[in-house]
Amino acid sequence: MKKTGFLALSLLAAGVANAAVYDIGDINTVTFDSSVDTLTNTGGITDWDNSTLNINDGSNMTGVDLAGLGVTSWTSSSNGGAVTNWTNANLSGIALNFSGGNNQFRDDNWNGANLSGATFTVGNNQPFVSTNNSSFQNTDFSGTTFDFTYTTAGAFGFNAFGGDVGSDKLAGADFSDSVWLFTGTSDGDADAFNIGPGSTSIATKAFAADFSGADFSGVTDADTMGEIVANLGLIDGTTNVGAIYDSNTVLPTGFTTADLDAAGWQTIPEPSSLLLGVAGMGLMLRRRVRN
Repeated sequence: MKKTGFLALSLLAAGVANAAVYDIGDINTVTFDSSVDTLTNTGGITDWDNSTLNINDGSNMTGVDLAGLGVTSWTSSSNGGAVTNWTNANLSGIALNFSGGNNQFRDDNWNGANLSGATFTVGNNQPFVSTNNSSFQNTDFSGTTFDFTYTTAGAFGFNAFGGDVGSDKLAGADFSDSVWLFTGTSDGDADAFNIGPGSTSIATKAFAADFSGADFSGVTDADTMGEIVANLGLIDGTTNVGAIYDSNTVLPTGFTTADLDAAGWQTIPEPSSLLLGVAGMGLMLRRRVRN
C-alpha cells in the first residue's frame, strides 16, 4: 500500500476512534462535537439537567435535535464561557432554565436554529450577550417566551442580545408572537439589542427581524423598553430599516406604535388593507381597459 493511502486510513481510523455516543442519562461531563459524536436518550429522560450528562461550553451542537430526543426541559448552571455552536439545532418547545451567573449563552452561534415555542428562564442579567461571535441569522424564536429577571444591581443592566457583534447578526430572525418578561430595573443602563455601537441587528430592510405579534407588555423597566425600540429601529445609527411589527404587537404602558414608527420600525399592512389595495389596482386597470 502506498504511504499516502496508509496515512489516509490511519487518519480515518483515528477519527472513528474519537467518535463517541453519549446518553443524556450518563453521569459525565463532555465537550460534545456533533460532527463525530452522537447524542442519545435511551432512558427516555424528559427533564434533563446537568446532574447527569453535562455539556461543556464550547461544544459543537450543530444540528442536534434535543426536541426529537424527547427532552421537554433542560436545566443548567452554564454561564456561557466558550463559544457553543447551535447552528440548525432543534430546541423547539423546550423549557430552558439557566440559573447560573451572568452571560448565559455568551458568544454562542444560533444561526438557523429552531427555538419556536421554547421558554428561556434566566436568573440574572446579560443573556445572549456577545462580543463578536454570536449570530442569530434566520433563527426561529417564534412563540418563544423570554423570562429574564434582573436581580443584581450593577453597571450592565439588561444586556439581552446586547454587545458588539455587527449589524447583520439578527438578519431574518423570527421573533413573531414571542413573549418578553424583562422584570426588575436596569439602573438606567439597559442595552437590550444593542448589537454594535449605534446599530442594530438588521442587515437590510428585506431581512429585518420579525416581531409581529410579539408581546412586550411584561417589560417592566422603561429604560429597557426604550433601548429595545431604539436599537431595533436603526441599522447604522441613521438608516431606518427597523424590525417588523404589526397590529398584534403588544407594547407596555407608555409606548405606542408611533414610537416604533419614529424609531424606524416597519409595519406589516393588515390583510384587509392589502385586499383593498389589490381591489383598487384591479379597478384602475379595469378603467384603463375601458378607456
